[in-house]
Amino acid sequence: MVDLRSLRDSAAHTHDLRRDAERVHDICQLSRREFELKHKAALSQHEAESMHLVSVLQILALASKNAGEFDKRRKQAEQRMLDDRRKFSTRKTPVIDGHIDTLSNNSLSMTVSFWNNDKLLKPEEWSISMSTIKKEFCSQICNHYQIDQSSNKFEVIKVVQENDNNNRDIFVVHTLVHPPHAETVTKELMTNDTRSYCLVQKLESTLKHAVRLITLGHFGMEVMNPKWNRIYGHVLGEPGSTFWSGPIDRGGKPYFCPKGWKRYSLKVADNEAEFDRLWGTWHIVYHGTKGEFVGAILQSGLKVSTSGCYLKRPSVYVSPSIEYCAHPRYSRIWQKPGSGKYHQLVFQCRVNPRVVSNKNVHPETLLRDKTVLIDPNFTNKELEWVIPSANREDEYITDDIVCYGLTIRSSDEHPDKLSSSHWWSVSHCWP
Repeated sequence: MVDLRSLRDSAAHTHDLRRDAERVHDICQLSRREFELKHKAALSQHEAESMHLVSVLQILALASKNAGEFDKRRKQAEQRMLDDRRKFSTRKTPVIDGHIDTLSNNSLSMTVSFWNNDKLLKPEEWSISMSTIKKEFCSQICNHYQIDQSSNKFEVIKVVQENDNNNRDIFVVHTLVHPPHAETVTKELMTNDTRSYCLVQKLESTLKHAVRLITLGHFGMEVMNPKWNRIYGHVLGEPGSTFWSGPIDRGGKPYFCPKGWKRYSLKVADNEAEFDRLWGTWHIVYHGTKGEFVGAILQSGLKVSTSGCYLKRPSVYVSPSIEYCAHPRYSRIWQKPGSGKYHQLVFQCRVNPRVVSNKNVHPETLLRDKTVLIDPNFTNKELEWVIPSANREDEYITDDIVCYGLTIRSSDEHPDKLSSSHWWSVSHCWP
């Protein structure tokens, strides 16, 4: 005889187990979603930081006379593609891509290279802003992608003469395509749209030289070490930022929070232990620079000056004050097209205490009104450190100074309106 009570109890127990299992499943699903959301948020933040840096550096690197790591990686990628094209006899539009930013709000770095064995394409002919050949090149690109030429949404940044691995002459045109057109350009070229063949034919007809390659994006970001990126806040507890009050000792010299700046860390050591072993006791200083020198500094180190205040031999100027280095005489101010934001860049460095003494620590040289205090963390008498080269023949200092961070300040208003820039108005060279 069937025990109905036992069946009911068993069914109830099974229902409870199923409900508990569903509850555990829901919790697991929720935990997984929370984890995925957190991971996605962290990844998005990392990507946003990387994209912002790449967007900033593309302008700096393209303006450089020696784009260093960027051009090196681009050339390597170009050569790989050319080798593949020869191997597989492909007739696709010759396009390669590096790191491409989110194009809805970032500019696209694009280079177009031409074979130039007859050397008839000359960079100096493009240096004139309204040169005929440059205008025709821009006109072909803009007409093809329906870009209003008067809007400055397409720019030629620089042109250079190069050689490939077989020492053949190449003429390279570096450009920037600004939103909203960057997405259209990328989509057409990356999908080998038939219209891209038409563009190549137009460019070849205009310049009377064959297109070798078109490259999109950036190369060489392996020099960065994002683990040590930092956003320096103005007050304690500012979300997502690092802040401290007062000095931190670095080799017997004070290091203050560089408030309002963001550091992108350069990979100068394989790990934290190696960095501390090599430079952990060195002083922290800054070096302001113009954009056109960034590529060379990343590749070769800080170049010595042979003329200037306090110089007795070829030396590099640094300062313990980031605000002093941010003066436009040292750190160029630029605006990113389409964003309206102002940017400045200063290198964060470590300097060997062995080469720092009272003999090469000097007063500032920018103020007209010497009563004004430039940086509340330092006296005006200690703002210029002159670091001599080990040998008079050295062009760069690499042994006693290491650049380990790119610090960038971005603001909606012009930097001269910032409270920390109050002293600019009584300085030389500004406005």
